[in-house]
Amino acid sequence: MTAVQLEHISFSYSDGLVLQDNNLSIEQGELVGLIGPNGSGKTTLLKLISGVLRPCQGEIWLNGLKLRHLKRKAVAQ
Repeated sequence: MTAVQLEHISFSYSDGLVLQDNNLSIEQGELVGLIGPNGSGKTTLLKLISGVLRPCQGEIWLNGLKLRHLKRKAVAQ
């Protein structure tokens, strides 16, 4: 079962585009490392997955449910 799925995610802050048309799929129980240089969007990606930020484009699913439809408590669990 896919635990986290991102499809065509784009995000920008007021000073410019950070992520553009990104896709990611993480299976239940899979361990994932996120590496890259400073300013490459690692923290932004985690904030998007946790629901702290909303993508400009694309969709995020947690356990098959659209993140934007979930309450904060459900996302935290």
